Order: sequence, then C-alpha cells, then structure tokens
Amino acid sequence: MSALEAETRRLVTELTGHPPSAIEQITKGVMTYKFLVHTRIGRLVVRFYPLGREQAGAVEPALLERFRSAGLMTPEVIAASTADRMRYSIYRYIEGRTLEDAASTIDGASLARLASNVSEQLALLSGLTVENFGDLISPVRAEHSTLRHLVRATAKRAVEARGELPSSLREVAGRMLNWKPHPNAAARAQLIWGDISPEHIIVDQCDRLAGLIDFEGVFVAHRAATLGFLQARYPIP
Repeated sequence: MSALEAETRRLVTELTGHPPSAIEQITKGVMTYKFLVHTRIGRLVVRFYPLGREQAGAVEPALLERFRSAGLMTPEVIAASTADRMRYSIYRYIEGRTLEDAASTIDGASLARLASNVSEQLALLSGLTVENFGDLISPVRAEHSTLRHLVRATAKRAVEARGELPSSLREVAGRMLNWKPHPNAAARAQLIWGDISPEHIIVDQCDRLAGLIDFEGVFVAHRAATLGFLQARYPIP
C-alpha cells in the first residue's frame, strides 16, 4: 500500500466514520493524485494536490460548493483540507460514463440534448460574478486587475520558457507582450473551464447528463476562452 493510499484510508475513515472497503487509484490526469474509494455511504473520490498546486487545492473545493449552489451539476464536496502541507478534497463520485467513452453509442437526438444541457451549464458558469482576470486566488477573485495584465504576464512566461516551448510559439508570445484589447471590446471577467472535454462530462445509463468533473483548471478571462480550449483540444477541420 502506498503512502497516499494509506492516507486516503485514514482520511475517509476519520472524516466519514466509514472505513473503505476498497481503494483504487484513478490514473487519468497528471496534475493531482486521485483515488476512488468504496464505502457504505457510496463511492467517494479523494484528490491530493501536490507541491506547486497548493493554490488550486485551496480554491477548488469552495469553488465546487459555489457551483452547486448556482445549479451546476458538479461533485458534492464532503471534506477538504485547510493546511498547505498536502491539500486534499473528498467528494462524491458521479456515477456514469464519460462522454468520451459513450459518444459512439449515443444517438443523434441524445447527443443534441446533451449539447444543450452542457451549454446551459456553461451559461450558469459564465453568469457567476467574479473579479479580475487569470488564476483564481479565491472562489470570487483572480490575480490580475485587467485582461491586458493577464495576457502580458502569460506572454512573458512563454517568452522566458526557453527550451520548454517551440521558438515559433515564443515569437507569437513576444508579439503579445504589447497586446491591447480593442477599444470597443467588452472584457467582462468570466469564469472559464480550462479543462472542458468529453472526458470530463459524465452521462448516465439513459444517456442523460449526470454531471461535470475536474475544475482545477478554472480561471478568469474572456468568455470565448472556454470554446478556445475545446477547439485547441479537438480541432474542427
């Protein structure tokens, strides 16, 4: 048994009063460590945020609670850490299949219904009030005062990432250092789901939307960025 698996067992037992009957590591995803835990009160997910991801671990649990209060179909948080040592969150597992796995077996009408449901969820997400732009420092506030500051800071990191990014991308980033929004462009701060993907959309056995998962990558920018992330991951010819 690994140290994290042992810690998972301890946390679930202490915080829920129900010792796990089985624990499985979830191997999808590379930014955090996740375990699926079987208990008498249902299946739970324990998620650990490693060094370097402490801020995400501090914000995501409270963000999920805010989402659920607004009507989003996100996981129910059972418990979360308050210390920076090794942040964790425990939430209920959303039963079902990922849309990525189920898409080939779903008929056109059901896919259209799912698309409509996801669009409604994204509308709820973008309608939540938030201040500033960039990475979240709380469920309601991000780190950069303007969209221009966010773009400049991101471009600066890309330019300085020598050996980590192709030179062509660093050249584009260099041009973005002096980017300014169009005078007539409205830059209202909106929450963006950076991890939007069919693998994070859960459908039930009747091919209906069961929930949305993985919001560690939520940040604040222009509303078009959510679709931009989806297009980058799944290019449309």
